[in-house]
Order: sequence, then C-alpha cells, then structure tokens
Amino acid sequence: MRTFAAVAAVAAVAAAALPAPAADDAAIAARDFSFDPPTVTIDPGDTVTFDNTGGLHNFVFSDQSIPAVPKDSGDPVWNPPPTRTFDTPGTYSFRCGQHITMTGSVIVRDPSATPAPTATPAPDPGGTQPAAPAIRTLRVLAAGFCSSRTRGCRRPGVAVRIDLTAAARVRGTLRRGRRKAGNVDLGTVPAGPRTVRFGRRLKPGRYTLRLRVADLAPRTLRFRIRPSARGSMSR
Repeated sequence: MRTFAAVAAVAAVAAAALPAPAADDAAIAARDFSFDPPTVTIDPGDTVTFDNTGGLHNFVFSDQSIPAVPKDSGDPVWNPPPTRTFDTPGTYSFRCGQHITMTGSVIVRDPSATPAPTATPAPDPGGTQPAAPAIRTLRVLAAGFCSSRTRGCRRPGVAVRIDLTAAARVRGTLRRGRRKAGNVDLGTVPAGPRTVRFGRRLKPGRYTLRLRVADLAPRTLRFRIRPSARGSMSR
C-alpha cells in the first residue's frame, strides 16, 4: 500500500474547447469541521486527492499512514495537494487528528464480487417516452484547480462530479469575477456517476459556473484557478 497523501483542490469549468470526459477519480477536502464528501467509492488502482481548504486538519488513516504533523491550510504541504493510490479492495477509514468528530472512508470496490442481478423492465406497449433525467450529484471536486501542466500540476483542468438518473445534455455559462468567461458544453453525459474535466486554458482567478442539465433549473458552482508554478512539463 502506498503511503498516505492528502487531497487536492478540484472543481470547475471551461470556456473554450472542452476535452472529452476523463475517467472517474476522487477528491476529499477538509473544510470547516467536516470532510467533503465524507465517503468516496473507487476501483482498485484509482487515486484519491486529499486537500485542506481551511483550518488545522489532517487525514489520519487507521492503517497508520499518518502525515507527520497537522498542517494549516496555507502550508505548502497542501500545494499541490497530496494523493494516495489504493490498489487493494476494502474500506479505508480515516479521521482528523485534531477533531475527533471528523471521520470518513475510502471504499475500494472488489472487481471479483458478483453484482446483484438487475430486474429487466417489462416492455411498454404504449411506447412511453423515457423519463426525464434527475440530478443525484452535481458539484466540483475541489475548491481550486490548476490549468497548466507543471511538476506541481499533474492533472490540469477543472473536475466536475456528475451523477444523473438518465443521459442528458449538460451545458452552461462561466464567469470570471463579474465578467463572462465563455460557454461550457460537456456534451451528453451518460447516466450514473462520473467525473468530467475541462478548462485547461483558464486564467487564474475565481469563477462562477451555471450548469444546466437538459431542461432542469441551472445549478451554480464556484471554484478558483490557481496560478501555475514554474517548471512546465511537455504535454
């Protein structure tokens, strides 16, 4: 098992051409006096980013992969946020060493487990139209992101976590401060949980993203783009 790492800022939106959705990944942030989200479910080999967006917090795992000391959110240890790759199925519980009420877990699926059978719906003789999509989850994975690949930014772009009950077109508008920064079109997002990345050319600053799923009311997401550190890497 690899040593512990802590979570990165994640969240966001793109203005220009948007790349195709990336594979699922996960991020957990310590903010105020809770972890957001408190639990993530991933596949073996996936990497989780751990971040502290405010206060004195750390991530203490029950398997003793503990960071040296609790760090303030402004400490360089959180920039870039640490990561940890989970190769073995199981449940990995963690807590904040400073606040005993802050607990969470990473659940790594067992690929050999037999999934529960899914009932096959009966044919609809009336030809009813598919049900309208509903939003289970729509949020950015962190409070901040980087947009240029450097030694300190291995995964540039904004990451948005989307979980829909049915496939739907997802698009919206992006503002940087008070100015419009462009339109965001994530295309048709399939049903189920997934992470979509975009915005690899956004300028540093604070952004507001209004995303609309099909004809549902728009949701407002906020994030920031951090200035890129020196030491760029070839793409």
